[in-house]
Amino acid sequence: MREIDKDLIFINMNFENKSELFGFIADELKKRNYVTDTYEEAVNKREEKFPTGFQLKNINIAMPHADPVNSRADKLVVLTLEKPVEFQNAEDKGMIGVNVVFGLVFHNRDKHIDYLMRLSNLIQDSGKLEKIKKSVTKDEIYDLLDETFK
Repeated sequence: MREIDKDLIFINMNFENKSELFGFIADELKKRNYVTDTYEEAVNKREEKFPTGFQLKNINIAMPHADPVNSRADKLVVLTLEKPVEFQNAEDKGMIGVNVVFGLVFHNRDKHIDYLMRLSNLIQDSGKLEKIKKSVTKDEIYDLLDETFK
């Protein structure tokens, strides 16, 4: 899968807050020339206006992203978190502790929408999300996502 690289899957990460998490994601993407220098600020601003935290049955997730103008490639970044990071809930604006982050980086607007829809399907499958959260290798997560994004 072109959009999912094993080197953009990070397991049991630790961050004090979402700004630190966004900084890490931006640095990893900039190293690979997948985003512009405006990406980190754009993600932070978008998250303030349109929160991406979702409280699900057993796992809380976030799907942060910026407008396509801040991206040079179409990629999905996946992070599992050792301890939850506070995000604003997209539905009621309350705060929730997020365990899994799916960072969307898309230059192609159509792919961006397609991946949002596919992620929506994935987050409805609590079994797959639980497997992602408990994964101990990048290969495990990659294989689960490969199955979802065929």
